[in-house]
Amino acid sequence: MWVFRLSLVSLALAATGALAQTALEFSKVDRNGDGVLSLAEFQSALPTLVVSDTNGDGMLSQSEVERALPTLNFSANGFQGGEAFIGRGEFALLLNALHLNE
Repeated sequence: MWVFRLSLVSLALAATGALAQTALEFSKVDRNGDGVLSLAEFQSALPTLVVSDTNGDGMLSQSEVERALPTLNFSANGFQGGEAFIGRGEFALLLNALHLNE
């Protein structure tokens, strides 16, 4: 009986992890399919991470995300940095920094 309960708990945890991973796939987050994340798309995916669109263009730049998460450095990880937008690779780096892509 104990093994059966443990198996159900393991199955439930695995399903929860799969749902979280699916929810954070870039192609699902980038709802309009333009290859970069708008502020609205980003906020839908990661509502607890407060990022300000400081230049008011409706898109998120790497520097705007870095201000919200100072431990993240896009240019040190091979990305353009600065005002470049958040694409698939940058989003994966962000998820790794937040430990959501493990």
